[in-house]
Amino acid sequence: MTRLLVALASGDVEGVMAELAPGVVQLDDGGALKRAARRPVVGSDRVARLWVNLARRNQHLSLQMAEVNARPGLIFFDGDRPEMVLSAEFDESGHISQVFSQLNPDKLGHLDGAER
Repeated sequence: MTRLLVALASGDVEGVMAELAPGVVQLDDGGALKRAARRPVVGSDRVARLWVNLARRNQHLSLQMAEVNARPGLIFFDGDRPEMVLSAEFDESGHISQVFSQLNPDKLGHLDGAER
């Protein structure tokens, strides 16, 4: 996970792709109040480019590593307010094979004021 975060912070698309399985799938839930992909984002190139672009636009967010639904994950905060939760599944080679992204504020309310 550390290599992935370093690659994201430096805008290294190839470095992000190296941590992803070739057929990685990202599923997003934005709800009515947050914009999110309506269809699955498929493939290491598309997911990596999406993440690098989002990282560039959201440099003000802080993050916390967490276990999310019994999977490794990240919680992104804008101040004390949770903005997004990611959880990931890994394949047998240790690459991220599936990502679940929750941006819907109605589903993140229980994280307000979460201990960090």
